[in-house]
Amino acid sequence: MSPTLTVVASAAAGALAGAAVTAAFVATRLARNRRALHTAHHQLAHDPLTGLPNRRAFLTHLDKALRGGTPVAVVLLDLDRFKTVNDRFGHHAGDEVLCQVAARLAALPAPVRLAARLQGDEFVLLTDAGPAGAHAAWRVIAAAPFTVAGGHRVAVTASIGVAAATRGDRSTDGGADDAGRARLLQRADLAMYRAKTSGAGVVIAEAQAPAQQPDPDRPATRRRDGRPPPGPATPPGHR
Repeated sequence: MSPTLTVVASAAAGALAGAAVTAAFVATRLARNRRALHTAHHQLAHDPLTGLPNRRAFLTHLDKALRGGTPVAVVLLDLDRFKTVNDRFGHHAGDEVLCQVAARLAALPAPVRLAARLQGDEFVLLTDAGPAGAHAAWRVIAAAPFTVAGGHRVAVTASIGVAAATRGDRSTDGGADDAGRARLLQRADLAMYRAKTSGAGVVIAEAQAPAQQPDPDRPATRRRDGRPPPGPATPPGHR
């Protein structure tokens, strides 16, 4: 091979090797960027402590369910006397209880469609219409104490409000409607508050939307942990 051809061949081989290195580098960067984007999307839609979908993700699923037109219900849960857990065992123990509650709720079968964490010790379920999912959630939380650091066993119950979606909660074309969704969530929230203050365990909301004025018996900030000490862990009745 002539010296000129040798030089050309060496240059071509170097260029090819450089292109291969560049392609590998670009592929690595693209894969890293895809992972970062996936992580960012996951973090936007999930609670960092429990791993459950967050409020934003729940509302997205609720809107989709309302657009689908199938009978659905919103189940709001507030843990009873949760502040006592934090005060007695520390916030780390409280976080452990929240994670264990989340795991129990996430494992619930149909009619539960989705379990999410709203904030603090408040969770929400998207279920098929009817109270079955709410009672299943109440039972699975109260079924057995939660074990936290140090081997301490903590018994926890929940106050639960259920509101089934009505035709008025959907837009005129049958899809999701912001005002209707707000009414649905408000009915569930008020039912949960009644469960909290009465000790009923599970309360079923009335089908009609409440008046636009705030309930005078419902404080702006929900009174937490207001239930009397629990009796035996038996499934509650409903109102």
